[in-house]
Amino acid sequence: MIFKFSMALVFCFLVAGCRPASPPETSSPQKPEEARVDREPLRRAFATIQSCLSDLEGRLRISNTQTWSLQAAAAQGDLGNIRSAVGTLKSASQNVGSLESLLSDLEGRLRGASADNWSQNASAAQQIVGSIQIELQNLRRGL
Repeated sequence: MIFKFSMALVFCFLVAGCRPASPPETSSPQKPEEARVDREPLRRAFATIQSCLSDLEGRLRISNTQTWSLQAAAAQGDLGNIRSAVGTLKSASQNVGSLESLLSDLEGRLRGASADNWSQNASAAQQIVGSIQIELQNLRRGL
């Protein structure tokens, strides 16, 4: 009797050990660390845009018809950096259509600035910068 019980026990252990391995999980949930790493380029892009907008806003405030031509090159550099950062957001599947539209409007105002229309263009550009900042806040909330 003990022999039969021992054989049955050995058989159970063998059967339990011969079970096919579970298939590996193919879609494991992301760990918080991985999610943070994925969002870091987006955070840097937002910070770059915000910094460049602050610089641009300062340029618009302190410049006038006589000094704008000196600030124009720096403003174009700011816009280039903003466009690059928007490209990062876009590549991460962020909906940046309205942001791109506002940037185009801003670029048009800055390119079209001259001594004759400086006050109008500067005022409109400052309003556009404000709209871009609001749009950035909306995009950041969606992050």
